[in-house]
Amino acid sequence: MTCRPHVSALITTLVGVLISVATLALAAVPTPGSLDSSFSVGTGGNAPVSVLVAQPDGKLVIGGAFDVFNGVPQRRLARLLVDGSLDPAFNLGTGVGDAVYCLAVQPNGQIVLGGSFYTVNGVNHHGIARLNADGSVDVSGNWASNGARTDGSVYAVVIQPDGRIVIGGTFSQVNGVARNRLARLNEDGTLDTTFNPGVGPDNAVYGLALQGDGKLLVAGQFNRYGGAVHNPVARLNANGTLDASFDIGPVLVGYAQTVVVQADGKIVVAGGLSSTDGRSSKLLRLNADGTRDGEFLAGSTFNSDVL
Repeated sequence: MTCRPHVSALITTLVGVLISVATLALAAVPTPGSLDSSFSVGTGGNAPVSVLVAQPDGKLVIGGAFDVFNGVPQRRLARLLVDGSLDPAFNLGTGVGDAVYCLAVQPNGQIVLGGSFYTVNGVNHHGIARLNADGSVDVSGNWASNGARTDGSVYAVVIQPDGRIVIGGTFSQVNGVARNRLARLNEDGTLDTTFNPGVGPDNAVYGLALQGDGKLLVAGQFNRYGGAVHNPVARLNANGTLDASFDIGPVLVGYAQTVVVQADGKIVVAGGLSSTDGRSSKLLRLNADGTRDGEFLAGSTFNSDVL
């Protein structure tokens, strides 16, 4: 079909407009991995941020050693809006008395925090505490002052689907009961006595991860578990006993800082590890049974520990 001149000109103009719009739209799409200029924390913290957790609404809860964030007094804990600015609706009063190392957000919006602190908003809370969604300290049940407590630092926390809370760290007691570096709390902050790791690891626990079957992965600086030589990565049954079927193979030495379970069941471990077979293990992946995934070779490419 032949177009009349004025119709042809109109079509040419429309095509030009469409091309321009498409070009602008493509230009507006950020390049994967590029800096998101819509997110800005200003001057940030005046000391390290150790942990960051995203809430379902996109807000970010951060914890660490800072006492000022973006020029505003924020002692060791703050919440950021989706653009990186401080959330004015989150008010923790005088803040946390010492470093926060781990955070977990419950489905109801409450926040469990662990660290080396002894006070939260000026009230005694040793090693662990729970906040309400607005930042106020939860004083219900055993979460009241001197209720849920540890005698050492808490470096890791995970919340089970049933609401119970597993913690790991350097403590030897929880709520006044002997628990070596691992424990589980009921949702009300009382100690869950059905979870008993016994002698447990002989040194610090830095990382925890839940598997879909309810088993618990533990990473840390230990080289003995339950009195026997063991890799610094272990798996526990739901009641806290050691899962002997989880076998990494050649002994790893050093420490594991972080452990993550992939959707396919494979397990990624990061830290400062080396193995008796001579392979560097700063970052390694394990199969579901604990054996090393030989197809994952990233660990040999790092010249320093992966934290």
